[in-house]
Amino acid sequence: MWQTKIKNLTTEQKAFIRIYREKWRKNIVSTDPINRERGTAAVNAVYSAQGKKKPEILFLSSPDAIQRFSVE
Repeated sequence: MWQTKIKNLTTEQKAFIRIYREKWRKNIVSTDPINRERGTAAVNAVYSAQGKKKPEILFLSSPDAIQRFSVE
């Protein structure tokens, strides 16, 4: 499946840039807990679509916990 590279944006597409930038900025800085069931389902769906077995998924409490886990 080949897609054509977009070289110029329409006025409508340009208007959406600000909206999506703000949406993703909010996601990046959010401290709300994630929905673990939805997250697990999404990761498993990606692996399944690629014909791979489901990975082990870990949920840790904080960036510090991730760092400590990776060092151990």
